[in-house]
Amino acid sequence: TARVAAITGDGVLHVWGLSGGQEEHVFPAGVIGCAWDRSGSKLAAWTSDKSLFRGGATRPLSLRVWDVADGAEIATLEAGADYFNPLFGPDSSRLLLSSLSPSSSWQTTLWDVERGAELARAYGSAQWSADGARVLVTSDEGAVLCDAADGRTLHTWPQARVARWGLDDTVVAGSTAGGDILLWDTATGAQRPALPGH
Repeated sequence: TARVAAITGDGVLHVWGLSGGQEEHVFPAGVIGCAWDRSGSKLAAWTSDKSLFRGGATRPLSLRVWDVADGAEIATLEAGADYFNPLFGPDSSRLLLSSLSPSSSWQTTLWDVERGAELARAYGSAQWSADGARVLVTSDEGAVLCDAADGRTLHTWPQARVARWGLDDTVVAGSTAGGDILLWDTATGAQRPALPGH
């Protein structure tokens, strides 16, 4: 079923079914942002405590995940940050939550959605592999490849300052502080021949 979500000025999240134009769910006030999973069956929304203000803005405290078929809350993820960027994995069982901490540093947490459990935490921004089996986290300290099932570190590449998945997930390309482009095999972690910078 195709649906659309909208947040009104009072922070209430509404969900409508597009086929009949009927409102299906109304979620509590305090919502300041939301994101769908790929199937459209789950909706993540970050909520704020209205009693906390910083320069006129409320501070997000938690991320709530709902099943939009029946409106049931699946999990509440307590991440405590000033900004959220949630990204569901391809099968919707895992969620990457990039957040901006009060110290203005990016942090990524990997969550098991059904259990509401944090599996791993790292500093930097993160990207899913196409199949959702692995997560690539990049920061000024380098790149880390993790197993999405349990958060276990598979490989680390400290030379990389920016890194991206190759098209088939078998290679990660990363740029170094010196401007070179390095390639790594994601199965073995081994470095492939470098591409000199310009």
